[in-house]
Amino acid sequence: MATAQRPARRAHPRPAAGAPLEAPLGAPPHGPPHDSPNEPPNEPPNAPPGAPAPRAPTPARRRARRRLAVLLHLWVGLTAGLVVSVVGLTGSVYTFAPELSAALAPRLLRAPDAARGRAPLAAPEVVRRVEAAAGARVESVQWPLRGRETYWLKLAGRDAWVYADPRTGAVLGTDRDARVVRFFAWVLDVHTSLTLGDVGYVVTGTASLALALVLVSTGLFLWWPRGGRPLGARLRQGFAVRWRGASARRRTFDLHGAAGAWAGIPLVVLAVTGSYWSFPDVGQRLVDGVTGSAPSAAFPAGAEAEPRSVPRAGPDGRPLRARTVAEVLAATDTLFPGYARRNLWMPADRAGVVYLSWIRGTAVAAGGEYRPMAWLDQYDARPLRVYDPERAPLGTRLTNVWLPPVHFGEVGGTATRVLVCAAGLVPAALYVTGVLLWWRRRGPRRAT
Repeated sequence: MATAQRPARRAHPRPAAGAPLEAPLGAPPHGPPHDSPNEPPNEPPNAPPGAPAPRAPTPARRRARRRLAVLLHLWVGLTAGLVVSVVGLTGSVYTFAPELSAALAPRLLRAPDAARGRAPLAAPEVVRRVEAAAGARVESVQWPLRGRETYWLKLAGRDAWVYADPRTGAVLGTDRDARVVRFFAWVLDVHTSLTLGDVGYVVTGTASLALALVLVSTGLFLWWPRGGRPLGARLRQGFAVRWRGASARRRTFDLHGAAGAWAGIPLVVLAVTGSYWSFPDVGQRLVDGVTGSAPSAAFPAGAEAEPRSVPRAGPDGRPLRARTVAEVLAATDTLFPGYARRNLWMPADRAGVVYLSWIRGTAVAAGGEYRPMAWLDQYDARPLRVYDPERAPLGTRLTNVWLPPVHFGEVGGTATRVLVCAAGLVPAALYVTGVLLWWRRRGPRRAT
């Protein structure tokens, strides 16, 4: 449960740290059935008489192609592989962060048992009571969500966030009292940017694409079982690990190849979807182009297109005042019926806007993440821009409704979350086994 951040231009901005691959996985073409230099290659069945047969790859070419694949796999793996190992491990840890956070910090994230018989207070009343108790204005409200039963509120001028009982409005503590919350915020920061900010996003995104486009493709090329036996028998051998009677190097080699083959497709999906947050503008243009979608009017490119509030005078000639949280919520009560409110950010200055988002379901559940958003004028709560996920262009729906649950494994419920959690461990296993193979291969050279 990471520290909430001010909303960015995209519907799913880079998390305060958020993360937890799609490229063709075809095998290289097989050589002709006749490899003997004394036998000509088979003539294509539809070739005209006397037409020259296609040239078969020579053994030298095959060796050169394999050598190139080995070098690419080795050096990209030794460099980018280390980054994706860290990204994968932290992604696996973060997969079940909502449940683990609530279980390990129940005093802050669970509603107190003593108040469970009461009806929840309206959000404006919770805000009023927290402001009265803290002596400070609330600038952000996070409604109960994803296993957190309490409100999470940011007070102006203070670093710590406070947790409030939804039935009494009582302050239960701050995020400084919840080490597990801070831990998962750090995990997400490492997962998405290695705690390096914008540079880290580029590093993790580039490494993820290297995994999807280079490591998986070259790995499958090198792993693909060749020989004269039937394909099924060869694949069974490729997916198996020889334990009995095999040397340590043979077992390590089999583990490396089988793990990469079994997890190849999930890793590609995770790497490609994760890289979107590193390069959101490029990624969105690519998705829009592939799907033939128009750009979403809710997310125009360029900082100059961001909505702004304009200070102005009212009908009586006096300057309009900024709306309060209660007034903003009252003005937007009918904006997205059937959705639950998710979070609210009040403006930081006189030209800022109020940001408000909703969510279709507050629990972690299978399916897409339908999360409407609105940017409001702070002086009259009038919508300046609205994002409706049900009416957005196809490309925007893919990246904002479906990409997050696919990446975090929530698209199919618990089963896909477990799959994503397990897949996140594979890059580290591949890195360790790959380094061992490389190091043992260098042994004789070091001895000389």
